Amino acid sequence: MAVSAVFSDSFSIYVVLDSAATHTISNPGRSLRIMNIKVYNAGGTPNITVQKTGGTNISLAGAVATLANAWKDIPVDTTANTISTTDSILITNANISTTQVILECIAGTGSTNTWDSKETLTVT
Repeated sequence: MAVSAVFSDSFSIYVVLDSAATHTISNPGRSLRIMNIKVYNAGGTPNITVQKTGGTNISLAGAVATLANAWKDIPVDTTANTISTTDSILITNANISTTQVILECIAGTGSTNTWDSKETLTVT
């Protein structure tokens, strides 16, 4: 039985937040899918929320407590992790300490089997 798979462009969005606020990452018109969220907080264990335009949570649990002086992987909601060309990404940091966020992404149009940059493979 053969199944299909695709190679897709992967990239990371790296953000350093330095205030307790909602920060907007404006989309230059690229569709993508956020596959993982990594957060490092320099002090305390504040909540962080990752959403897309309209307030839909990308982080699976909504607001997630970070770790002090350590990286934490935050699971994504796979039903809400697709960013359209018109969506922006909103990151709310609940602490004034410097927080680093890495969004691990793949290029995508939002359809499960259709990617902006793809090379189709056959898996046997």
